[in-house]
Amino acid sequence: AQPPTADTMELQDANTGDFVPILPTDPEPLLWVTSGGELLWRQPGRTSPWTPGPYVLEDFALPRVQLRAASAGTWMYSPLGGEPGSVEFRLEWRTGAEPLPAGTLRPVSRGATCEPSFPDVCPWTDGLLTPVAFSREATAARVRSVVLT
Repeated sequence: AQPPTADTMELQDANTGDFVPILPTDPEPLLWVTSGGELLWRQPGRTSPWTPGPYVLEDFALPRVQLRAASAGTWMYSPLGGEPGSVEFRLEWRTGAEPLPAGTLRPVSRGATCEPSFPDVCPWTDGLLTPVAFSREATAARVRSVVLT
């Protein structure tokens, strides 16, 4: 709810001259599936109940699901004897993270080698969820594709 001393931002319509309030966004549900604290899947607009497909869970042992919703906006203030100001905000609501059954679908690419190559294992097929940079050094040429074998 908007604080009693706050005003909403307004834009003036170029055609009519009317002032149109810019209200906070409506909260939109966002579904998160994680494993070991790392993101597996994120999908906007989902609500409960939801059943994940095997391609979402793959072979991850401890997946968890959580629903989130967020709203953002700006409130304007004009205090007596003070300078006007504003507060930009983002409110987020979250459910607890609930366990899902372990995944049973092992991707055919799991453990495959790749090019560009890495000394130990291919980071795109190792089943870990850590982000992978296409180049290890800032001066290296950017790779535009990955080939799995």
